[in-house]
Amino acid sequence: MLLSPDPITYNSSVDDLCLPSLGSINLVNITGGEAAYVFGINGGAFQMDSSFTDLLPGSYEVVVMDANNCSDTGSFVVQDLTPAQAVITASNPYCDGLGVVSAAGTGTIAWFDQDYNLLNSGSTISLPNSIGDGDYIIAANVVGGC
Repeated sequence: MLLSPDPITYNSSVDDLCLPSLGSINLVNITGGEAAYVFGINGGAFQMDSSFTDLLPGSYEVVVMDANNCSDTGSFVVQDLTPAQAVITASNPYCDGLGVVSAAGTGTIAWFDQDYNLLNSGSTISLPNSIGDGDYIIAANVVGGC
């Protein structure tokens, strides 16, 4: 009686592109099949390392092959977490202290004073004209902290 090994299984993680870092696909806890395993991506040459790094955004097919040439294929997507941007506009910044400063952009915009106390946040924010003269900090953030 011929027994076949258990199917190849693994846990995986994908790190999306978030400049300056490129994306990666990582396979861990590989079981089943017959050790040793080799790993390939998008039809390329196989390697011993179960991690693929320096990946641009896109779809990837990863193959895990065991010592008996049995394989399992997984599909993965590396996303582009485009850095957030903020556009700042000011009206009447020097007139009677009644100027209005606003910011809008991608992701969440946060406005801090020079001591990093949060003054306001949202996709579009404005500071009241009563905040007074001084230096202020604007930060833009998208999902994932990119």
